[in-house]
Order: sequence, then structure tokens, then C-alpha cells
Amino acid sequence: MALKRMHLADATLAYIEWLYDDRGLSPMYVEAYVNGREHGWSVSIGRLSQAEQCVFSEDRNSDRIVVYFGKKCEFSPQGNVPNAIAWERRKFYSCNNAMGAATYILEYLREDQE
Repeated sequence: MALKRMHLADATLAYIEWLYDDRGLSPMYVEAYVNGREHGWSVSIGRLSQAEQCVFSEDRNSDRIVVYFGKKCEFSPQGNVPNAIAWERRKFYSCNNAMGAATYILEYLREDQE
């Protein structure tokens, strides 16, 4: 059941929204992420065609939060599925560290704005 496995992604997104400070930054875009048993969220800041993107969900093989990151072109427009490059450099966070995942995601996306 997909909705059962969304709680870690939802918690991470809630922290992102709480931490997000839009002073001087472009709007934040949030889209769905669906890849088989992984269901979560995709977040980007800035012009969509050139933006960096982070996709996060509960890892399909564990209880950890998985974060995929890279250029927008490294993700499929159908479900925001990462390509092999983004998949290889993914990061993992323990299931009780949604704040850590959110902090990393915002730091990564903010670097693209500077």
C-alpha cells in the first residue's frame, strides 16, 4: 500500500516547508515522485528547465529515507524517476532523521541559487 510508505516522505516535506526561507530565492516547486515501491516528493527551486532537483522517499529496501539529487534533466518527467547518475550518488538518512534529510535538501538546492 503506497500511502503507508509515504510517512517518511511527508515528514521530510513538512520539515522542508518549515525550514524554507524564500527571501531572495525563487519559488519552490513540489511534485509527486513515483517509482515502483518508492513513493515520495520531488522538490526544486528556480527555473524548472535548469533547476537542481531533489527527490526523496522511504527506500524500497529499508526504513531509511533516500534522497536522489541532480540536474532536472537527470530525472524522468514521468514520475521524476532518477537516471543512473542520480541513482548512484543518492544519500540515505535514518528513519528518525527527516530533519537531517530536509536540511541537506535545502542546502543542496540553495547552492544552485548562489
